This record gives sequence, structure tokens and C-alpha cells, in this order.
Amino acid sequence: MCTFYLLPERNEVARRFSSYLQSWFPGVRPAMDELPDRLASTVDPRSVVIFADELPTMRGSDLPTVLSEDFGARPHDRVIDLRNGPSGEAAADAWVIPMPQPTHLRKVC
Repeated sequence: MCTFYLLPERNEVARRFSSYLQSWFPGVRPAMDELPDRLASTVDPRSVVIFADELPTMRGSDLPTVLSEDFGARPHDRVIDLRNGPSGEAAADAWVIPMPQPTHLRKVC
């Protein structure tokens, strides 16, 4: 079972993480373009980090399907949606990838 973390767009994550680093290391100017990937590399290897700018426009598609088809999510994988910011600022939306619905049922007996 994997955990999928849905984060804000890369530039927003870079801005916030840079601000955090500068509060601990005044005067340091980290390379903004590297920060999102460096942050993502710190999570458990069974986790997948997806930035909002990597998701397609959701018109006509639902998120579980997109995660399954584009990012390899499977039923019972956990999704933590932090696209609106860190969990301390807004309630994180956590849910589980549902089992796919059968497209047709065949009567066996």
C-alpha cells in the first residue's frame, strides 16, 4: 500500500519551504527550483509526491481515476490532499483509492 501526497504547485512549495529555511538560516538563499524535489525526496520510498501542476485539469475526470491511470495508484492506496496548504493551516483531505466499479456483471448461475 502506498501513500500519495498531493501538494500545492511547485513554485508555492518552493516559496513556503524557502521561507521556512530562511527563518532558521538567515541570509541563505536556497535554489528555489530544487526545493520541491529535495523536499519530496525526504518522504518514505513507498510514498508518491505529486505537485498540483503535475495533475491534469480535472474537467470530466475524477481524481481517483487520474491517480490510478497517470500515477499508478491502486485500490486501498492512501491519498493525503494538501493542495490547499500544510495540515496546520487547513484540514488535510485524506481518503483511500476505492475499488473500481465493474463495468458489467455476468450472472454465473
